[in-house]
Amino acid sequence: MTSPPSNKPFYKSKFPIARIKKIMQADEEVGKVAQITPVVVSRALELFMQSIVDATIQQARAKQAKKITVLHMKSAIESTDQFDFLIDIINKYTNTKNIEKDTGHASEKIQEKTNTSNIASHADILLQKKTPSKDEKYIIV
Repeated sequence: MTSPPSNKPFYKSKFPIARIKKIMQADEEVGKVAQITPVVVSRALELFMQSIVDATIQQARAKQAKKITVLHMKSAIESTDQFDFLIDIINKYTNTKNIEKDTGHASEKIQEKTNTSNIASHADILLQKKTPSKDEKYIIV
């Protein structure tokens, strides 16, 4: 037997709503959070991810690359004014080669390779198609 439908609305989201709400409420200045607010934030995050992935794909295609690397993402971030706030963050991941040269430790080099391969392995399929489907863009997340 089926249970009666609940009056509670159901929202589909690519990101966990409960986690978004928890992050929002971690700030002491934030009081109660309306039920729809984390859903809207989730949708905004989806659109943001879609735009950064699209920009990264364009950079990789412009360089005729077969794999997307963190350097393609860095190039996309640096060439798009909308992503200026990410420059410091992306530099942390792309400057690990310089750290490895200075310290002589291989662990930083392995970390850089891991960061690059995580992005690349999830996004390789996107380069295969001229227009990736909406769901395929979320693979990177």
